Amino acid sequence: MPLEQTSVVTSGSRNRHWQSTVQRQTGLIQEKIEQLQSAHEYLLHLLQCPDDDIVRQCPDLDDELMSHTPRRRIAIEGLVAAAQSISQGVQDQPPRDEIDSTRDENVLASGHCVVCTEPFAQQARGRRRTYCSRACQQRQYRRNAHR
Repeated sequence: MPLEQTSVVTSGSRNRHWQSTVQRQTGLIQEKIEQLQSAHEYLLHLLQCPDDDIVRQCPDLDDELMSHTPRRRIAIEGLVAAAQSISQGVQDQPPRDEIDSTRDENVLASGHCVVCTEPFAQQARGRRRTYCSRACQQRQYRRNAHR
């Protein structure tokens, strides 16, 4: 979970922003669980598959490849040859950045106060704001001072 969402979840105030953040994170976790369960079932099937040549005869492998691969079925015979043909086509394209987080981007999006979780606009330059006002900054200071 990125730090921005972690700060919202651990802020202690249960408002709409907090609820939407928690729901979004539980949805992402549920998707990952479903992917892992699907992979687990698939690998267990491969261990117990009665077919002699799993790649050519197993109907479950073909169904899995059709539903979970972006290119679906390729006319080339054999998985190794198919993988090599795909990698040759990919070399012509520029490399893609597959990082799904926004850590490497300069986002000018608005932030949320860590105390009251109210949205506020970030400045275009300089240090990112953490609090919406000096009053919220003072509240956080007092909370930390009592610990």
